Amino acid sequence: MSSLKHRSKELTGVPGEKSWLKRTGTRSFMFMSGASSEDLSKPVILIAAPYAGDAATCNQHFVLLAEEVKLEVERQGGIGYLTYPPVISDGVTMGNIGMRYSLPSRDLIADNIELMAEGYRVDGIITLGGCDKTQPGAVIPLVRNSSGYGITVYGGGRHPGSTDGKCPKWEGQFGSELSSGSPYEAQGAFASGLIDIEELDVIEKRCLGSTGACGEMFTASSMAACFEAMGISPPNSSCGLAVKEAGVGLGEVSEDRINHCKKSVYLLMDMMRNKVTVGDIVTRKSIENGITVVYALGGSTNAILHILAIAHEAEIELTVDDFEKIGSRVPLISRLKPHGRYTYSHHLKEIGGLPVVLGLLLDAGLLHGDCITC
Repeated sequence: MSSLKHRSKELTGVPGEKSWLKRTGTRSFMFMSGASSEDLSKPVILIAAPYAGDAATCNQHFVLLAEEVKLEVERQGGIGYLTYPPVISDGVTMGNIGMRYSLPSRDLIADNIELMAEGYRVDGIITLGGCDKTQPGAVIPLVRNSSGYGITVYGGGRHPGSTDGKCPKWEGQFGSELSSGSPYEAQGAFASGLIDIEELDVIEKRCLGSTGACGEMFTASSMAACFEAMGISPPNSSCGLAVKEAGVGLGEVSEDRINHCKKSVYLLMDMMRNKVTVGDIVTRKSIENGITVVYALGGSTNAILHILAIAHEAEIELTVDDFEKIGSRVPLISRLKPHGRYTYSHHLKEIGGLPVVLGLLLDAGLLHGDCITC
């Protein structure tokens, strides 16, 4: 039996021990799902992919990514169990009563993942995060069990949209590249008489370039950068595009995302072999590193809300005053949207991704360089 099977043996039983006979019924269900006798000795990895189909394009590709993770788990000698917590998209529900369900969905996602992990006694967890509430919702259940093994992977940002020369009034002031913030700016521009209804219609239909999370420093990118800086997601994984090409609907998933999903399995297995737990990675110092990066990149104030929740679940003392202390000494070193002209997922990736930022901050003495990462 694999030495990595530290919890799921409660599910399957151990050959030669009394537990083996007691778990006969459990194993019968596992055999019916396609498991072999050899599979019973393998570690069980939960793969959690928040998903809402066409209702949430930020996570529309997560079924495909989750399958890639599952295949890699099997290649590396494990069994993968999939779960798909529901998603409420801020972008879709903003401004209507549906937004009341957005923040509760974060905790529902976390509870769903915890329920599956504890109920099926899995040995490790790999979560996928994309939009505003799936990002923290994918990390909270990891820190709830600080003695366990887990890692999160960002699903990637969307391609920028474009007016394609169809909005001369808009382009004269803002340029042709669009983002998820463009329709809100366009509303104001139309109300002010700067553009006409035809240009507003074009921007509405073309601002989102593809499937994926918002590539600007809104909540998704902010938390992706934070988690990489904290060390709970793979190095250089928070920048990058979700799909290969721009276009409407679910496109072909980018090789970059697939590679990071595969790498996450290797990293998780390595954590399990070396007994590096979530609690070893998510510490007061690593959280401070995450906060530092959010400030340096001009990230979303929603990060405060989510980081405080993560610290609370990890039983790490942290208050809103700590954000003020850290922010007062960290300079803004980026020109990323919405306060600048560049995107996190696309433009920062082109110059080396978050490791470039981390290097600058570390050289300036603004990061704790002694933290463990996955």
